[in-house]
Amino acid sequence: MFTEPVLAEIAKKHEKTPAQIILRWNIEQCVIVIPKSIHKERMKENLAIWNFNLDTDDMTRISSLDKGCASMLDTIKPSEVKRVYYACRNCNYRHAYKFA
Repeated sequence: MFTEPVLAEIAKKHEKTPAQIILRWNIEQCVIVIPKSIHKERMKENLAIWNFNLDTDDMTRISSLDKGCASMLDTIKPSEVKRVYYACRNCNYRHAYKFA
C-alpha cells in the first residue's frame, strides 16, 4: 500500500508521505484512525496531516484503488488470521506455523 504509485504521486504533489496521504484520506472520509508507531519521526508525521486537504481528483484516484479486501490484513483469509495469531502469541511464530 505504501508503495502504490497513485499514493506516491499524490504525496509528492502535497509534499507529504504516502502514509500521511492514507491518514488524511481516511480523515476526510470521516473514518477514525489510530495510527501506530514506536518511531518518533513517524509519530510527528502522523500528526502533520492537518495542514492540507485532498482535492476531489485526489479523493477519486485514491478511492479507485479499492480492491474489495484489506491491503494490510485480510481477515477473510484463514491463513492470514493464523499468521497474526501466532505472531501475537509467539515471537518465533515462523517456526510454529508453516506457510502455505
